[in-house]
Amino acid sequence: MRLGGISQAGLRQRPKLPGEILTGLTPRESEVLQMVAEGYSSKQIAAQLSISNKAVEKHRLEIMHKLNIHNVAGLTDTPSLPE
Repeated sequence: MRLGGISQAGLRQRPKLPGEILTGLTPRESEVLQMVAEGYSSKQIAAQLSISNKAVEKHRLEIMHKLNIHNVAGLTDTPSLPE
């Protein structure tokens, strides 16, 4: 598609704002991310949310994939969730 003589493929996308980054997460993934950012372990998160440790790990991997984070430490350096 061309926009005013410029191909859409040639346009640079603006960086996503913190709130926009997190809009692709499910409510549960948002909960898990918030707790990870607050320093909770997977075991603590599982107990708090009444889910299995394996489910927490699955959510963490999905969050990392969606946010293009390549290590667990990157999860603790994500933008804050809106209140």
